[in-house]
Amino acid sequence: MAHRSALECVNELLQAIAGKEEPFGDKIFLGISDLHQTAPSVHFASKTEIIEASIVSSPLRPSISMLCLYQSRRDLCDPEYARWFDEIGQVSVS
Repeated sequence: MAHRSALECVNELLQAIAGKEEPFGDKIFLGISDLHQTAPSVHFASKTEIIEASIVSSPLRPSISMLCLYQSRRDLCDPEYARWFDEIGQVSVS
């Protein structure tokens, strides 16, 4: 995940370009990520500092709509691949 400053920089840039104070200059900004999957990399930081650096701690977070992908597009086009991939997820590591 990117550091929250990257998202806030994009916000400031879009606000400047659009000449509007609304989040992201009142433009649609599409980002792809799983906010709970990877924490931002902050060298020598404590757990609290890492959480503060994440996008979920950004003041922009309330203005962000989250959309979830429940089925991969590849699953729709390639059911054999989807079954194989699901089987991998069921394998336990010893």
